[in-house]
Amino acid sequence: MNEEYGMKFISIVCPVYNCEKYIEKCIQSVLKQTYKNWELIIIDDGSIDESGKICDNYKGKCKKIKVVHQYNQGISKARNVGLELARGEYIFFLDADDYLEKEFLQELINVDEKYDYVTSGYIQENVLTEQREEKLVPQTILTKNKLKKEYISEDKTLPLTFVWGKRYKRQIINKNKVRFEEDVVLGEDIRFNLKYLEHCELMYGLEKASIVHTFDGKSAVTKYYKDRLQNVKDECKRLESFLEIGDRIFNIRFYYMQVVVAHYEKHYEIGDITEKEKKERLKQTYKDKYFRDALPYIIKNGTLDMKLKALCQKLYIPGLYVYLYKIILYLYKAKNRGEL
Repeated sequence: MNEEYGMKFISIVCPVYNCEKYIEKCIQSVLKQTYKNWELIIIDDGSIDESGKICDNYKGKCKKIKVVHQYNQGISKARNVGLELARGEYIFFLDADDYLEKEFLQELINVDEKYDYVTSGYIQENVLTEQREEKLVPQTILTKNKLKKEYISEDKTLPLTFVWGKRYKRQIINKNKVRFEEDVVLGEDIRFNLKYLEHCELMYGLEKASIVHTFDGKSAVTKYYKDRLQNVKDECKRLESFLEIGDRIFNIRFYYMQVVVAHYEKHYEIGDITEKEKKERLKQTYKDKYFRDALPYIIKNGTLDMKLKALCQKLYIPGLYVYLYKIILYLYKAKNRGEL
């Protein structure tokens, strides 16, 4: 094991598929890290663009970089291959179209090794509009039982729904045979996290946003899936079985319901589906009993924004929500200005 600088060794697992526009920036961000005790394991998952050649070029320049080429088998298989090759005490997943601020690995290492799971916030960058939005995770310390009982809000779903930007212990992963499910199209990250967390005692939320997650409308999670409703329901049910929060689970269901709605709305806007199909999919979502059961709870206990949205969705007049919210927001601001 490489114990350079007397510090822990990090294995960075990076699956790549047709990311020639972004992979160089991704690799450069790793090379520029102030923390130097790492290996970068790149799994080229059958790219047909120049991604593989770019990765091989960097492999030739840096001994810390390993590159594996395989025929296209999906991101879960690629990550599992990376896990088999990893040698570090810690595992860090990095997507090929993302990049790191130069202090990020050092920030992760600075967190005490007693924590089995370290998660951070991130910066979401839309490469089409060049807009950046910071999404922070509150600095917090959680036991597994506390996480199960207090994990209730939309914001707190963020640490579990993706694997990048986190510090995992390889010993826990290997001892308990935690791997990605290779036959799952969507929701593979949360399944991996839930399996991993079952074997953790202490978790730490790092109030930093030093990984930049880029978005260009072409990644796997942004493709159109007509069965998105069922995919999300399965993901939500797995999370529900993990948690112990009683009726507050309806907050999670409501959040996931909005994920489905946003999926169909977005793909109508960019022309992937017709207006007729969008209406059919939204109607199916609003009438789904699993999600509808959450609406009375949200109408009673949610924030004003959530109450308005839930009421309109319960009555199946979702378009009204936008207008109601704008009117109430205008009246609220006018009152604060003393105009009412």
